[in-house]
Amino acid sequence: MKRIPVVLWPIGGICFLLALFAFFFVSRVNVTTLPSKIQKVMPEESLKISDIDFRQDYNDGQEKWNLKAKEASFSKKTNAFSLSHVLLTLRNSDKNLFTVEGREGTYFKGRGEIQLKGDVIGKSLSGYQINTEQLHYNQKNESVETKNHVKIIGPFFKILGDGLFADIKGEKITIIGNIHATFLTGVFNK
Repeated sequence: MKRIPVVLWPIGGICFLLALFAFFFVSRVNVTTLPSKIQKVMPEESLKISDIDFRQDYNDGQEKWNLKAKEASFSKKTNAFSLSHVLLTLRNSDKNLFTVEGREGTYFKGRGEIQLKGDVIGKSLSGYQINTEQLHYNQKNESVETKNHVKIIGPFFKILGDGLFADIKGEKITIIGNIHATFLTGVFNK
């Protein structure tokens, strides 16, 4: 039998102690599996992301619109983003800002269109508010429209109607039909 040199004894002892420590450490650790926080991707979805922020600028670099959503999923089939908890900010100059919120939305990138659905509320900096169930924004002609029932509230009036077309760049709003308007008379007496 061959003798182990005395110089290797401390190294062997250290290796033995490490092996013993590893055995007791591994046998005492309870391994639990945690549920995955990654949501399953639906078969028609190509990509799912959270806290998104899209932005479209004019040629001079000034912001045209900004789209924020809590969650978005992209579908190759429709070439569109499905959005949840959406905030769309439209701008036609430094002073004029219009925000639109909705529970759901769809951004058709190829067509340059954004649709918002579910308790849609639009607000301007000048104090006007639009309430409807669905709103459609076309970025080519910078317009917003709906065929649904709308309520417009301003500083001295309230208008109910069916359908709306708003030219964001030209700052013009048209109610399509079935219009009921209420004017606050206290404003005119001042």
